[in-house]
Amino acid sequence: MDKKRFLHWYDLLKPDFDIKDEVACENAFAAFDKNKDGTIDFKEFITALAFLRPNTIDGHIDLFHMYDVSGDGCLDYQELTDAFESI
Repeated sequence: MDKKRFLHWYDLLKPDFDIKDEVACENAFAAFDKNKDGTIDFKEFITALAFLRPNTIDGHIDLFHMYDVSGDGCLDYQELTDAFESI
């Protein structure tokens, strides 16, 4: 997921999005994008979730596979949208 998409989803999940939250989101994205390529890949995504909820890594992997309906090892836009709508 690139920074633009990350910010978009963050905005959707935070109805009271203000500048303070935007700065926190920018910082979170920068921290999660370990290789600084402007995207959050699967490994970075799982690492970020493990940091936020350290004792549930197996659950995060299971969720990823559940939402990866196509089974291609990536979440496309529709799969990610469906995942967020189911929460």
